[in-house]
Amino acid sequence: GEAGELQRFLGSLDHFQSWLSRTQMTVASEDIPNSLAEAEKLLNQHQQLRDEIDTYAPEYAKIKEFGDKVTEGEDDPQYMFLRQRLQALDDGWHELLQMWENRQQLLSQSLSLQMFLRDAKQAEVLLSQQDNFLSKEDVPTSVQAAENLIKRHEAFITTMDANDEKINAVLQFSNRLNDENHYDHEKIHKKADAINERRNQNRQRADEQLEKLKDQHQLQLFLQECEELRDWLQDKMAAAQDETYRDAKNLHSKYVRHKAFESEIAANKDRLDRIVEEGEAIMQTKPDTRDHIQPMLSDLSNQWEDLEATTKDKGERLFDANRSTLYQQSCDDVDGWVTALESQIVTSEDFGKDLTTVNLQVQKQNQLENQMKL
Repeated sequence: GEAGELQRFLGSLDHFQSWLSRTQMTVASEDIPNSLAEAEKLLNQHQQLRDEIDTYAPEYAKIKEFGDKVTEGEDDPQYMFLRQRLQALDDGWHELLQMWENRQQLLSQSLSLQMFLRDAKQAEVLLSQQDNFLSKEDVPTSVQAAENLIKRHEAFITTMDANDEKINAVLQFSNRLNDENHYDHEKIHKKADAINERRNQNRQRADEQLEKLKDQHQLQLFLQECEELRDWLQDKMAAAQDETYRDAKNLHSKYVRHKAFESEIAANKDRLDRIVEEGEAIMQTKPDTRDHIQPMLSDLSNQWEDLEATTKDKGERLFDANRSTLYQQSCDDVDGWVTALESQIVTSEDFGKDLTTVNLQVQKQNQLENQMKL
């Protein structure tokens, strides 16, 4: 009975010892995962191994209990050897549990690392998309183009703000793994720092480019004002160079219209002054625009001087022509008046036949004399 029971016990011990050695080798030889899927798969396999270990726990307890009872108080070398085997089994069992826990922690951290690398890669894709957008700097050639580019850039910055949440999540994940003393915390911290640095650089580039676009918008508004003034100057120059004043018809009304024209030119002088002042301010803050703006201001100023000179010259010619015409009209009026007066004097041979008629003739004569005095 006892001998048979001991034999069965030794058989169980051999079987358990064999399983324990194999399982320890399995735990020791498991790979380090290189992907998220692999990490999840290995963790699942490791959990299955734990389930198997747990099913062997009752057998271990039974062997330990029976072995302790069999060897208790025995000094026989065979029993002492059995006691050593049982001690080695006990050590092996606790070593296996510790190996499993260590491996569990390693696999758990490997899963965290793979999740971090996945999230970091997604963040890097977002940053690369930002790089791509920021590398294409368009220079607007009109006010409308500048406004469109500013709207597009502001929408891009709004997208950057939304992406910041994802990037911040990666950085927080990195900090958590670092706090947990992750086995690869240096690599994780380095990658997180690189992502944060790229994010900050992109934000700085985006802000600088938006400022450039706003400067370009201001410049395009200025150029548009210059263009409008140039068109206005050309129209007015064409009007100032019109020589219909040489035609004597309606000279007075032409002269009056020209005086109004001169007033309009003078009233618009502040447009040129304002543009020159604005141009000087832009060149002061943005010296690289000087080569573009300075010739334009000089050209507008020259055109303005030409217009003023042409307008003044035409005004003087109209005045002279108008004065000559007024003199001619005055001479014609005087001739007509003299002729009319002569006719009245010549035809007045009725000297009156009574006192009343004579008095009337005297009054008429006095009126004629007064007119001649004038």
